Amino acid sequence: MKNYESLLTKIEECTEEFKQNLRYNEFEKSLTDLMHQHLAEHIQEVLETLMHNKWFISLLCSIAGKSCLSFEGYRLVSVSVLNDQRILVSAPYFYNRVKDKKKGRKKKGRNKGNNIDCYLGLKQIGMVGSYSGRLASEICTMALLAPSEDMAVKLLSEREIVINVKTLRKIVRDVGQIGLSNRGVISLGHKQAKPSGTLVIGIDGGRIRERQVKPGRKKQDQTRQGYTTDWKEPVLFTMYVTDERGNIDKLFKPVCDATMQGKDYAFELIETYLDVMDTSSISRVVFCGDGAPWIWSRAEELLIKRFPNKEGWQVLDYTHAKQALEEILDLLPAKSKEIDKIRKIFKDALWKGEIDTMEKLIRINFTGKRREKALNKWSNYFHDNKKRMQYSLFKNKGLPQGSGSVESAIRRVINLRLKSCGSFWKRENAEIYLFLRSQLITDRWNIFFDNLTNRAELSDNQIVIKSNHYLKWAA
Repeated sequence: MKNYESLLTKIEECTEEFKQNLRYNEFEKSLTDLMHQHLAEHIQEVLETLMHNKWFISLLCSIAGKSCLSFEGYRLVSVSVLNDQRILVSAPYFYNRVKDKKKGRKKKGRNKGNNIDCYLGLKQIGMVGSYSGRLASEICTMALLAPSEDMAVKLLSEREIVINVKTLRKIVRDVGQIGLSNRGVISLGHKQAKPSGTLVIGIDGGRIRERQVKPGRKKQDQTRQGYTTDWKEPVLFTMYVTDERGNIDKLFKPVCDATMQGKDYAFELIETYLDVMDTSSISRVVFCGDGAPWIWSRAEELLIKRFPNKEGWQVLDYTHAKQALEEILDLLPAKSKEIDKIRKIFKDALWKGEIDTMEKLIRINFTGKRREKALNKWSNYFHDNKKRMQYSLFKNKGLPQGSGSVESAIRRVINLRLKSCGSFWKRENAEIYLFLRSQLITDRWNIFFDNLTNRAELSDNQIVIKSNHYLKWAA
C-alpha cells in the first residue's frame, strides 16, 4: 500500500507540473516511467516469491535431472522486463558437472553452459536468457525489420531499450536456436483452423552473399584473415489453402520457411511442416514453381509419398511462361506486318495449353537460324512442361495459375533484408534470419513466440534435424 500511495503522490506532482509548463510529451513520458518503475518493483517481488517457492524448486529439480543439471543454490541475476527495466532477482542456479570416464582421474571442472540452462527457473517461466519474452520479441522484431543491426540498436534506444549490437545478436541467436531446433512444431498453433480444400505449395530460390573465411594461413603483413562473398541460393517455400473456386482460406495463416541447406533439405522441411499439420481434409495438392527442373522431380516424389490418394497438380508460373514466350517472339522479324496478330495467337495458344500448336506456329512464322533457336527454346522449356501449362484448365478447376505467393515471400523475406548492398552473411546467421523473418511476414510471429515462451511443452515433440551440422550451438 505504501508503494501505491507513493505512486499516486508522484502522479499528482507530475500532473501539477504539466498544468504549469503545458508540455504534454514530458508529462506522458514521466507517467510512463513512473508506471514502469512501479510495475518492475511488483514483478521483482512476485519473481522473488516464486523462485523461493518449494513446489517450484522441486519442479525445476525434476526437469534438471533429465538434462543432467544439479541445483547449486541461489544467485543474483539482472533481469530485463517491460521496456528494459532492470531488476535483481535471486534465482535458482543449475550447472552440469562433467565426469571423466577414465578411473583414477579427478573430476573436471563444471560446465556452466549458458544463462538459459544455468538459470532454469527463468527459462521455465518464459524468459529468453535474462530478458522477458515480450521484451525479447520486441528486440528481435526490430532486428529483423531494420536495415541493419546498428540501425535496430538506434531505433530501440529511442524506445528507451538500451542495448548494444553484441547483446542484440545474442538475443536473436537465442531465439533462433530454439526456433530452429523445434522447426515446424513451434510455428503452428494447436488452436488453428484445420486446413481443408486445396493445399498450394510454392517453392523457389533466392540469392544472398555468404561470408566464408579464405582457406590457408594469414600472411604476415595482413592484420586479419580475408574472406570470400560468393552468391548462394537459399531455398524458400510457402504453403496456403484455397477453396474449390480458388479463393484463399483466410482462417488458415500461410506457412513460410527458408533454408541455406539446399534443395533436398528444403523438401525435408516441407515434410516436417506437413507432419505437424492435419492434412486429412485436404482434397488437392498443388506445387507451383518457376520452371526449374529440380522442383518438379522432388515435387513428384513428395506427392506420391505423402498424398498417394489425393489429386496432385503441378503448375509452372504463368508469368515466367510468358517471359519465356517473349524470348521466342523477340526472334520475329521486326518488319513483319502481322507481328501483333502473330503475338496474340501465340499468347492465346499458351493460355489454352496448346503447346504443340505453338511448335506449328514457330515452323510457319520463323525461318533459318531464328526458327532453329525458337524450336530449341520451345523444346527445352515448353515441351518438357506441357502438363504444367494448362492455364485455362487450371482456372476452370479453381487452381492457381502462378507462384506469386512464393515470389512475394522471396522479396519480403530475403531481398529486403538479407540481399541488401554490402551484406555478407555467415551461414548460421542467415539460417536464423531466414527462419525468423518467415514467421514475421506470415503473421505467425505471435504463435511462434507463444510456443517459444512455453517451450517446456515442446520438448516431448522436439524435432531433431540431423542435417543442421553447422548449427552446433542450436538448443
